[in-house]
Amino acid sequence: MKILIVDGSESVRRRVDKVLKDINDNLQVYHAENGADAIAVLEKNNGINVLFSDTDMPEMDGMTLARTMKNREDLRNVEIVFVTMECCLLMKLEAKEIGVRGWLPKPLKPNLLNNILEKITRRLDLKSKMAA
Repeated sequence: MKILIVDGSESVRRRVDKVLKDINDNLQVYHAENGADAIAVLEKNNGINVLFSDTDMPEMDGMTLARTMKNREDLRNVEIVFVTMECCLLMKLEAKEIGVRGWLPKPLKPNLLNNILEKITRRLDLKSKMAA
């Protein structure tokens, strides 16, 4: 599985990366500092399945990134999970409406990340079987 972590903080990206690799060391993990960088990484690296993103970033925030991805045929199927300190109900509803699959609070709890990753893995496996 290929995963992209998007956050303006390098220490947060490293923390999420470590937790992911503790869960499964076969993951291929990419990093981006903001939404604009994330789009570039997605365009250069085919097959990224999951994106873990903060919502509050310079240049392009997480919500704009999610909307952009859902409006592009080539990026529409990437599973998006927000990892953020934001907890506004209105923002969560908007995120769900545009297809964000999960919302993890910072500071990140490894067990919650593991639960989300397991759900996404099952969903991706099911999609793969249906396509075959």
